[in-house]
Amino acid sequence: MVLTDKEIREIERRLNDATPGPYMVGKTGGSVVTDNPIDGCLGGSDAISYYGGYLIAESITPKNSRFLAGSWQDIKNLLETIRTERRENND
Repeated sequence: MVLTDKEIREIERRLNDATPGPYMVGKTGGSVVTDNPIDGCLGGSDAISYYGGYLIAESITPKNSRFLAGSWQDIKNLLETIRTERRENND
């Protein structure tokens, strides 16, 4: 499947709307966290200390935690690769 320009813009919009990364596997509870504060979510010093950052998600299996923690950067990198390849092919 080749992504259309519209699909790429939609993916990029979802990435930009998400809490900024990078995301990391948290310290406890099968969690995924970030160093960036999240409006309206757990952010007290106890929660940050417990999870190891600002909580994005919890109760996730270890494999899924690693996948989700890497997804923000992976998507960002993939979008940049697509943009670069399309620019090079259009030159």
